[in-house]
Amino acid sequence: MTMPRARLEVHLPTPVIWATDDTALPPALLDGLSDFVPRMSLRRVDGATHWIVHEQPERIARYLQEFLRSVPGGSADLLLIR
Repeated sequence: MTMPRARLEVHLPTPVIWATDDTALPPALLDGLSDFVPRMSLRRVDGATHWIVHEQPERIARYLQEFLRSVPGGSADLLLIR
């Protein structure tokens, strides 16, 4: 089954946070991603694994807050660090 390219593209601001030591999703999977997600904002996190959200939750929340502040109409208030 082949899908039209237009159905595979994302044209919205999209945060991508990538753990460089993830053995399940290696960094090579990023190759070509920007062709399909041209408005992506990429953050590579050295020393993080597949479980980055559990390993570094404050860092992930901070990255998402920064991303939301950078997007017109975005609101970082949606992500409150407690």
